[in-house]
Amino acid sequence: MKTKTDLLWWLAVAALVIVAVLVIIWPLHLPDPAAEPASPMRNNNKE
Repeated sequence: MKTKTDLLWWLAVAALVIVAVLVIIWPLHLPDPAAEPASPMRNNNKE
């Protein structure tokens, strides 16, 4: 029974770590798709 509680604990910890990693990585990936539509807009402005 203790091992099952341990497993649940590690699963919760792993989920928190994954969420923390996603929160840290997500903002880094957001500028990439945002920069793509911005590039053609800037090109149109220059024209």
